[in-house]
Amino acid sequence: MEQLNSKFCDLELEVKNLENKTLVLNNEREQYTRNWACRFIGVDVSSQDVFNLGVVDACLLTAYNRVIEPVLQQAVTDGKISKVPHVWDLLENGHFIGTAIRSRDYKDEEVWLPPAIIVRFVHRRYRNIFLRYKGKNMPTPSDQEKADGILRFSASPDLTKMNHLLLKRLADDKRTSKVWSIDGRIRFTLNSEHPACIGCNYSAVFKVPDILEPVNKIIISAIQNCGPHVSESQAPPSGSKSTSSSSKSTIFKIHSQTPQVEELAKLRLLVVPGDLPVLIREEGTEVVG
Repeated sequence: MEQLNSKFCDLELEVKNLENKTLVLNNEREQYTRNWACRFIGVDVSSQDVFNLGVVDACLLTAYNRVIEPVLQQAVTDGKISKVPHVWDLLENGHFIGTAIRSRDYKDEEVWLPPAIIVRFVHRRYRNIFLRYKGKNMPTPSDQEKADGILRFSASPDLTKMNHLLLKRLADDKRTSKVWSIDGRIRFTLNSEHPACIGCNYSAVFKVPDILEPVNKIIISAIQNCGPHVSESQAPPSGSKSTSSSSKSTIFKIHSQTPQVEELAKLRLLVVPGDLPVLIREEGTEVVG
């Protein structure tokens, strides 16, 4: 009887592991299809444009003219791209998501923003360049848009529900400093001013090894496995955004109770003096915090 119970428990665990593996794989497949798209908040698509052009073209033209083209012009200035492609060569689909969104910029009153829109790029490279440049080059709303309650434009990668929830929970935790995603893979740095993170390397970038892990376990593992503070010359400046360059990398490893998670938890850290560290060969980031 004990042998049967043991075998049953083993089979039950095996089924659970297969269910989790299927859940993760399905999430990865869904995220892959979203890796060409961005979600925009605060970009107002006029009803007149929707009537004249249709929803898709109105969303694409508005996002392109108000946000995407101005940001990519800086990439042209920096020599990252030779020119900004025409809207129909750059973007292929767009649509609204949900209804009006309550603005988080107003604490004491209800101010509603236009519905979010999702825009899909033709080439993922251009989307990732846009995400890299948008932090410091996002246009400011016009006086009329500000009067309507739009104080800023927001653009972020289009994440699956699971990835978005994990990113939000990590960003809300006071032990993290910055949280962002690279093609759906969540990264974060620790808040060196939090009592639990004193002495930690605030330049260390940690990759979430398993999206099914509890947030508390993910952060504790990072705290236990981070190195000491880096020198002042390597520390990221306040308010800096991630970038990419060439440098030596350091491998970090978050230890786990299971070999599968331990294998997934190998981290690659790129430290560039004067910039926030980023992962090698990765493009497109969303910084939260």
